Amino acid sequence: MKIRPYLKIIPFSLIILSIFLLKSFEGQFQHIQKMLILESNNLMSPYHIQVSEDIKINWRKLVKPRDNFSVFGLLERSSTEQVIAFYATDYKKIILPLKSGSCFSSKDSNEAIVGMGIPTYMLGDSEYYDYNNIRYYVIGKFGLTDDSPLKNTILLNNSSLLDQPDIPLTSDGPNLNKITWLQGKSLGNKGVERWFNISFVTNWIRNLTWLVILCSSFLSMYYYLVITQERRNILWEIGMGAKAIFKKGIRDITIVVLFFDLIIVCIFQRETPFFEFIMSSVVIYTILLGAYCILFWRQILKEIT
Repeated sequence: MKIRPYLKIIPFSLIILSIFLLKSFEGQFQHIQKMLILESNNLMSPYHIQVSEDIKINWRKLVKPRDNFSVFGLLERSSTEQVIAFYATDYKKIILPLKSGSCFSSKDSNEAIVGMGIPTYMLGDSEYYDYNNIRYYVIGKFGLTDDSPLKNTILLNNSSLLDQPDIPLTSDGPNLNKITWLQGKSLGNKGVERWFNISFVTNWIRNLTWLVILCSSFLSMYYYLVITQERRNILWEIGMGAKAIFKKGIRDITIVVLFFDLIIVCIFQRETPFFEFIMSSVVIYTILLGAYCILFWRQILKEIT
């Protein structure tokens, strides 16, 4: 009894789905590691700097549209509370280690993100925190770990608080070294990255993931060519050229990849950044096509010519 064509494609589809899921989980792992670094390093990446005094006074005038960084100003610190004022050049790119809630979405929204140990109060269905007689709407809570280093931290989205002359300003961002006017003292990393070298582990997992994806891509394309061999032979016998058969295979692969792209988006739409997902999908699709081209022209085409 012959196996129906749609049943033949199931193992091939499962391999492709596994590739996308593996890449998605690798992205999730990297995100969690980044959050743990921020949580253990007082909201800072390992590359933050303490802004120099002259830049501290003039930074608002020096900011350019293409600059991407955040500013943190330490307002108060005690054994029970740490109050920090916050500003970002692009609120869409904010990354904070949240246990619940959401990040700030716009400038000077008078919102707060607080640690789990900070006392707040309720008005109706909303939660608030007061600082210097100003009411801040609490939109999120810090703390990935049970005993979070940020449990006593309050982050206030009010950039006017940064203008106080006696508070230190710290700047953070992915490419501070490219912002030539932003000068300061590098403070390094005092969190978990310093002690456990998470970046090494993350890079190792990333490289291993791509190695598995590469091997799986060749395996899936080989399986695809094996299960479609009879169809290709028939197409060849009725006069369809090798290029037309080749393009037909690319069309089939593209349809399957787009289908599983849609599945991954539906499953991980909140956890995976859209740009990162698109770039990963393009790279995986390119690897699959490369594997298909190599196997088709070097193995399959030789058998039918």
